[in-house]
Amino acid sequence: MAYQDAFHSIDVKGRALEFSSSSITRLSRSDLINDFYFHGNFGVCIDGLDLNNSITFSNDLDRYFKDASTSDYSVEYAGGFDASFIDGTGAVCLLGSGIAKTHGVGPGDKITLLSNNLYLALAERYKDEEDLLTAIEYKSRVYKVAGIIDSDNASIGFGIFASANSAAEDIYGQPFPLRYSEFTLADNERAGDLNDLLIGQIANGRKYAPMASFYMDTAALDNIKHVHELLIMLFPIAVTAAVLIGLTAPGLIIMQSAKEAALLRILGVTKKRTRCMLMFEQIGLCVVGIVLVAGGLALYTSVLFARSVETLAVCGALYLLGCVCAAFGASVQVTRRRVLELIQAKE
Repeated sequence: MAYQDAFHSIDVKGRALEFSSSSITRLSRSDLINDFYFHGNFGVCIDGLDLNNSITFSNDLDRYFKDASTSDYSVEYAGGFDASFIDGTGAVCLLGSGIAKTHGVGPGDKITLLSNNLYLALAERYKDEEDLLTAIEYKSRVYKVAGIIDSDNASIGFGIFASANSAAEDIYGQPFPLRYSEFTLADNERAGDLNDLLIGQIANGRKYAPMASFYMDTAALDNIKHVHELLIMLFPIAVTAAVLIGLTAPGLIIMQSAKEAALLRILGVTKKRTRCMLMFEQIGLCVVGIVLVAGGLALYTSVLFARSVETLAVCGALYLLGCVCAAFGASVQVTRRRVLELIQAKE
């Protein structure tokens, strides 16, 4: 039971690198994963003019800022918005105060966003400036500014932050690779299922994220699993050994008591009564021993004892049965001889 508890309680951590945004979305909804976190970014053009910006996508901005060693920041949210906007599916973003000042944007205003890659592709295709502006306006996605974030960290003060949803894929023009994600396996019994899911997502998103890879640290889990399997394999052997001890020890003790049995017979005790005395002496010791061991286990670890009581009861019953059989057979063997033979028996 202790190894089973350890198997289920150990945390199996994993990392996924360069997975596509569509794969990340599917993973975040999987019941195989807990504590899922990701972030990634790409260059973006604001209002079809400013190319020197980067938009960051994450499902936990507090965690992202902490990982970026940024703890001193404040956010002024527009009415109806708070930190939960990052979990939504809409075209909503946080804008750094530096960018907001440059573009004259405040909380609740709107901006248009387009990835630099898509902008350059359009610029290559449309040589006429008017046609290019029309294409950029058509391809750009309108985002509402949920709030303005202010920080001394330039990457935050001049950053854009949003959720990796379908609106983000519209900015990029297709699903895009997210640099980093990490997670915890929800059910250690299903490590294989999660491994298959990750492999499948790599295959499905290879067109958009050819560099995708992942790693799960299952070394500790595998060690516990191997020990657990070994214990399960050895358990019947241990029970058999216990029963054999129960069969051997009482029989040997009774065989060593042959002279005592002879004295009882000489004093007029019947053969049946002598057998009962020899038997119940050993059975009584066996019962007392089982009770003491069970009590000790209950005091040492009551929770584990309660969970294992059925298994312990079966083992105890088998041991007691072996003791009864051995005591009965040995007592019959000792008392079946004639009184003179019993007197002459050696200790």
